[in-house]
Amino acid sequence: MKIRPRRKSDINSKSEFVGLPSIPDPIDDNLYLASAVKAAIVDKESGAYDEFLFSENGITEMPFEESLESHLGLVSHRIADKGRRELLVRQQNLLEGQSRLALTLAKLEYAEMQLAETLSRRDYQVEILNGNVTGHENLFWKDSIPEFTSVPDSRLKLALPGLIFVLVGLVDLGIIFTSLTKILKDGNEALLFTLPAIGIQLAFPHLVGDRIRSIFHGSEMRKKNLTEASALALMWILFCATLTYVRVTFLNSQSEDGLEPFVYQVLLVLNFLMLIGLGSVLLFLTAKTNPHYREYHRVNIKMERQKRILQRRNFENEKAKNSIPALEYSVEVTRESFEQAAGEVNSSLNLAAKRVYRRALVNRQGDVDFTTAYLNSEVKVEKNGD
Repeated sequence: MKIRPRRKSDINSKSEFVGLPSIPDPIDDNLYLASAVKAAIVDKESGAYDEFLFSENGITEMPFEESLESHLGLVSHRIADKGRRELLVRQQNLLEGQSRLALTLAKLEYAEMQLAETLSRRDYQVEILNGNVTGHENLFWKDSIPEFTSVPDSRLKLALPGLIFVLVGLVDLGIIFTSLTKILKDGNEALLFTLPAIGIQLAFPHLVGDRIRSIFHGSEMRKKNLTEASALALMWILFCATLTYVRVTFLNSQSEDGLEPFVYQVLLVLNFLMLIGLGSVLLFLTAKTNPHYREYHRVNIKMERQKRILQRRNFENEKAKNSIPALEYSVEVTRESFEQAAGEVNSSLNLAAKRVYRRALVNRQGDVDFTTAYLNSEVKVEKNGD
């Protein structure tokens, strides 16, 4: 018989039903039956037993049969002990499965709670945008409800104001730094003056736009916001005018014959409008921005992420839940299999070995009286056992 070599998949494979006993596995029944025949031959040839053993002496079983019962009883206990040990492994697997199920259920409930909380936040943002409740700075921010199409689209809408802010800042940086470098002839000195100038060019329009936005949305501090916006706008305009004057004057000084009056005036106007225009982009962007419009997109992005997490948690919970019946069945089958195996040793195999022994013994003995007395004692024993 050709033996198939064990594959790696066979070695690594695991099953909840590995290790369950079959009667021929822990016990070789053919060996017991052969031993019974051999014992009968040895007992006959020993001459220790005559035909009156079972009739006059009242003996019901031969020594071999008594020792067989004791031995198989011990084997039955060992099988039962092996079953208890194997059952502990199955029960441990079941407990681990139940623990995994409890953990996945807790994660699922937490994910559901987070999603419900995010849905509540989104509903709150909708209420603000509908003008039913106040929002940022305790003001009304009524606006159209943004259309949520996809996460990338919402991310782009959230990033766009920041990208515009950075773009305007880079353009301002290039203009101011280049101008100051030509005037001061020193890059380090030019950078020291450029950084605060960029701060003014970016911060002042933003602050002006923020005050204007508050006024448009019904702020109770209307006069205060209007005063601050006017003061900040005036300082910003003076800054742009001063920077424009310095730059154009420097260009005029670099020309041998000086710039023509018309060209000089045009450069003043163009440089001033360029600085004002760049800052005005930030001013109008801030004044128009609705913080709850952006928050609505943030909440939707978070909600989509939580939906994916919830879907994964549902899958994990279903997987853990579906594993429990197999684990419970494994425990039950293990218990029944070992109980049945232990019982078969004490009943079926014991009875079969005795009958083989008796048949071999009476055949060897060849005495009718011995056979009658011996087999009658066998019937009595079996009835008493029943």
